[in-house]
Amino acid sequence: MGTEMRSISEDILLCVQEVRRRRGIILLITVIGLILGILLSLMVRNNAYSAKACLYNGQYGSYYDSVAISNFMKDTQTLAKSYKISEEAVRILGDPSCTVEMMQQAIQVEIDSNSNVVWLVGMSNHPERSVRMVNAFTEALVTEMKAIAGIENVQVLEYAQDATVVYKATSVRLTIALVAALVFGVASSVFFMLRMLFSSAILSIDRCTLNGEINLLGVIPEIKKKEGKE
Repeated sequence: MGTEMRSISEDILLCVQEVRRRRGIILLITVIGLILGILLSLMVRNNAYSAKACLYNGQYGSYYDSVAISNFMKDTQTLAKSYKISEEAVRILGDPSCTVEMMQQAIQVEIDSNSNVVWLVGMSNHPERSVRMVNAFTEALVTEMKAIAGIENVQVLEYAQDATVVYKATSVRLTIALVAALVFGVASSVFFMLRMLFSSAILSIDRCTLNGEINLLGVIPEIKKKEGKE
């Protein structure tokens, strides 16, 4: 047991010494990993922002009013994906770079089943644009709900004023770069330690003598002959 413990302790010591001896190469590989991580992080999309506008159904009180509110919720979810409403919202927005498909993808609906309030959420990579998009869509939706669905009691309770960050690209990019550097650094250290442990070279006198259990009579060196000489 004591011999095995000495052998394990010796292996650990040799691993530490090998890592210290190869620290320059390990540092270089770690830097390479960091650079690759930074390049990979450039593929991460930019910050995402969300802005909210609120719709309100003024009907309440009777059973029929409750049914009307329920239908209002369903109509909002259905009409929010309408191509015509998104097209009208793009016209109101007045931004040539915004397409109908972009508007449809940017708008989401959040419904509170316990109230007659519906939140419209606009998502974009620019805070000001997310506010303008959801407000334009809200205006178009209310107009079309009154014209098509005949819902007269729908009102805009609150237009979007500002946007909040829902996805921070900077922190994600930093995490990717640091993880890549860590992986490369650890992998290179493990490689050098395993190569040392499984090496057939004589690393210490103790290993030749089974940690002192047998006597060492001598060492026969390996002599390589130069070419052209006997």
